[in-house]
Amino acid sequence: MDRHDKKKIIMLTDTASALCSLIVCVLLYTQRMNFYYIYIINIVLGIMEAVQSPASSVALGLIVPEDKYEKISGLSSVSENVSVVLYPMLASAMMGFWGIASVLMFDIATFLFAITVMFFFIQIPKESEPEEDEGMFDGFFGGVKFLKENKVKMLFYSAVLSFVFGDLLMAFGQNVYIWSIAGIAASLPILFTMAVQSVLIYTNVREDMQGRVFAVNNAMKFAVIPMGILLGGALSEYLFEPFVNSGTKFSSMIVQLLGF
Repeated sequence: MDRHDKKKIIMLTDTASALCSLIVCVLLYTQRMNFYYIYIINIVLGIMEAVQSPASSVALGLIVPEDKYEKISGLSSVSENVSVVLYPMLASAMMGFWGIASVLMFDIATFLFAITVMFFFIQIPKESEPEEDEGMFDGFFGGVKFLKENKVKMLFYSAVLSFVFGDLLMAFGQNVYIWSIAGIAASLPILFTMAVQSVLIYTNVREDMQGRVFAVNNAMKFAVIPMGILLGGALSEYLFEPFVNSGTKFSSMIVQLLGF
């Protein structure tokens, strides 16, 4: 990751993602779409995202002046999380008016726009070369080692707390209000956590290590999501539900409080 041109990585991954959307259009038009193709395409898109995300983060740090790290990290965090909410709403609205083909064509158009802007208007400065040669997985393990040996390891703990806290809160019951509170509790800290994470990495990690550190951080962060969901389900089934049905005064108070 740190050895390769970030601009090329971003353009190649965007191109691959656009081709995936184009393939979906062709499959739908020829009526050959099935679940197997959906899984394969989503795997490819996931790989492209896993490669592009750390490259984009490093490129942002190379382009932006050091005194602007806090502002750009905050704006990047807000835009990324807001898009998670707005994109599904926009896609649903477009599907309702013009069908799924309009969503796919819009998706392809945005990829082409991003690739064009990147190619003609964005210049990413060259970063320093890594200090040593590395094998296929040395970059990932090098990032893990760096996190262990430096204060930046707190990034992992903050990501764990952000995701797990919301999932554990959801495990308390099947109440839409509790779920809403849990979603807010899990989501709001992420805006600030992501911004602080980026600033910490930009200011504490060497340029030739930033790509692998961002990659390891993303891997840890997204690995926690299914772990939190599984843990929440297990706690609900084997701990909280038996507690709620125990009939004790404390459990009755919790039932009234949460509105079961």
